[in-house]
Amino acid sequence: MLKARKDTTPSHITEHIGRFRCRWLRPFQAPGKTTAIILPGGPGLAPEYMLPWARRFARRRGLNLALIEYPVISDGEAIPPAQKYELYKDALLALFKRIAGDFPPILIGHSFACRVLLDLQASRDLEANALILLNCPATFISSASFRRAAKKLRLPASIESEKSFRSYWERILPLYFHVPMKKSWERALARRTSWMRCSWLTDIVRDEVSAPSRDRDIPTLFVHGANDLRFPKANRNILRNAFRESTHVSLGMCGHFPMFETPRNLLQEAVFFLDKIKPCVRQ
Repeated sequence: MLKARKDTTPSHITEHIGRFRCRWLRPFQAPGKTTAIILPGGPGLAPEYMLPWARRFARRRGLNLALIEYPVISDGEAIPPAQKYELYKDALLALFKRIAGDFPPILIGHSFACRVLLDLQASRDLEANALILLNCPATFISSASFRRAAKKLRLPASIESEKSFRSYWERILPLYFHVPMKKSWERALARRTSWMRCSWLTDIVRDEVSAPSRDRDIPTLFVHGANDLRFPKANRNILRNAFRESTHVSLGMCGHFPMFETPRNLLQEAVFFLDKIKPCVRQ
């Protein structure tokens, strides 16, 4: 008999997979049920900023929930970046299977994490019930409006430490929101980072997105913030053309962080999308 679902106080679980240290949170645990696995936005961001929305989503859908940090490599200085990225994808895939058990998970990524998940879909035997991708970048070229606004902030040309990254991040964060940024959102996004250990990923995942082969298609929902200043409006068109059989939704009055700016609309779209998906079990 399955145990009743229990809402627990989030605590970190740490495990080494290959060369990588992996950490994640498990707020909900119920054996034998599907898990929603969430990967946060930019490399080095702690996943807790997704937790309030993720809790509501998991309760609404009756899902287990796991929020993972970007795996950190312990001894990768001598490894070529391309090879390191292949090892990274292997570790991430093993982590998904470790967390999800016998039920292929629902994978949710935000911003940069969307591209990592799409790379896994294209290059690995990724098993998932669905992908939900929030503000996925088709390319990493900022919009002209974003570049002009950032230039006025006189940001440093380079980031040399975790402290300088947090200072940079706190200054540029308001540009990512269409609505006025709340202090609680800033605290959630900047309270803990590991940019210096994960920034190497941004030098690898840089090309324009490409669609996976048809035989690897997974039901995919792209959620776009209609007022996301970070990426050009053409970003959405590139994704629609590359993933014609996927579902694309634009949220009005929303910038780069729909889980803060329009959480109810995001929840509604995610639940409506999943209602159409038939669950599958790993063979």
